[in-house]
Amino acid sequence: MNSLNENQNENENENENENENENENQLVFSAKLISLTKINQTNSQFENMGKVIVAITGIPDLFNYQIIFYQDKRNPISTIFLNKSFNFQSQNQNFLTFYEENNQKWILNFNNSQDSIEFSTQLAFILILLKTQILI
Repeated sequence: MNSLNENQNENENENENENENENENQLVFSAKLISLTKINQTNSQFENMGKVIVAITGIPDLFNYQIIFYQDKRNPISTIFLNKSFNFQSQNQNFLTFYEENNQKWILNFNNSQDSIEFSTQLAFILILLKTQILI
């Protein structure tokens, strides 16, 4: 019975080490405080998600990038994986909108135009990298 528990503990430790190594390679390209809204697909109603942190993260060597919404540092709300066909629209000075793969629409309201510009620029840069497959 002890060897079974030891093997289980070893497997858990290996999984934790793999996750830690992956997180060590993960870069944060941009992180901003925003007001987040999503549009419910079934009834087209706006659902205010409140103030959240939005981050663009990724592992450049693997061309693996995503947008993550966080309620707080340890509780992600949603992760959207970026690919070559991902599109977004920068609207007015503080808004950015996009659809994720399952057609969920997200509306990001930045606190100021500078945050919106910085985030949009980083996102556009990542999408160019994905489309051209250029390593940074």
